[in-house]
Amino acid sequence: MMADYAFTIAEAWRMLRGYSDALAIGGTPSSMELGRRLGISSGKSVILRRACIQLGWIVVVHQPHGSWPGELALTAAGRIVAKLAEPPSGPVGRLHVDRAASSRQQQRRQPQPAPASASSKAAYRRCLSCGEHFASDGPQHRICNRCKGTEEFRSAPTTFALRL
Repeated sequence: MMADYAFTIAEAWRMLRGYSDALAIGGTPSSMELGRRLGISSGKSVILRRACIQLGWIVVVHQPHGSWPGELALTAAGRIVAKLAEPPSGPVGRLHVDRAASSRQQQRRQPQPAPASASSKAAYRRCLSCGEHFASDGPQHRICNRCKGTEEFRSAPTTFALRL
């Protein structure tokens, strides 16, 4: 079942400005929390977050999980648009959402009960590459996903030698 949601460019710009201000002070609020701050309903704020992604103004660095709102970043276009004194003019946008696929995603996102030994190993750890804290899956997970996605990490040699 497909659902169609309408938004104006001015509404999406207002949400983008809110994210820009929040990211400038070092945090990514959930779309609903940002909506409360801006006086936007929680349902509309979720749609506007998706609209900002669809417009190419923000990208998802880390997907939301549980009560953690995830991590967003402004794109180059998003930084330019966020600095505008007035909202850009533009037509009403439409966001198409496959509600059946969305509910399947929600079911997959539900945390699965983990064995007691595995849950005790998961923790927030400091990344060995950048030094930032991240949600680690266990003691083997010491490099954050952001660093693993860099060209420097992916192009590192995979073989090495030990000299005794």
